[in-house]
Amino acid sequence: MSDVERLSDESLSTVSRLAALAVNLQARVTLKEIELKSAEDELRRVVEESLPLAMFEIGLSELTLEDGSSISVIESVHAGIPKASEADAFHWLRSHDLGDVIKNELIASFGRGEDSKAKALLDLMRTAGYTYKQRESVHPGTLKALAREKIVAGDPLPEDLFGVHIINRAIIKGSN
Repeated sequence: MSDVERLSDESLSTVSRLAALAVNLQARVTLKEIELKSAEDELRRVVEESLPLAMFEIGLSELTLEDGSSISVIESVHAGIPKASEADAFHWLRSHDLGDVIKNELIASFGRGEDSKAKALLDLMRTAGYTYKQRESVHPGTLKALAREKIVAGDPLPEDLFGVHIINRAIIKGSN
């Protein structure tokens, strides 16, 4: 007698019912995930676009409502270096005496401001004929701070290389 023949109709019915339930639950989860994404997108549009614009149109950056809650609009600078632009972005930083924000990694890790040490080791490794991998990067927090500093100074980073953009975001705090 095979394993299939030993299974009872009740056991098969239970498995079938549970499989159908799992398929149904997965569909419900997928639908909820789509609804959540839609709600998050709508919330982002309201707090990053509609509400800040409405506040600026009436000339306010902060407002306390009758219920004691408050709305404030904060400016946030965002920046990032696209992979395709890394070489150009790093060249731009170095040519503008900002190379110290670039982190270089060979086998050892080089921190901020150690660009010349990384280049020296790289030259030694090339001269000695070693095979190596080099990774250069700028920490996102460092890039964000540099972008803000340059904007304040009136000399912003090139948007095409660094993806710099400013987001005004409404923050709502409830009354407590």
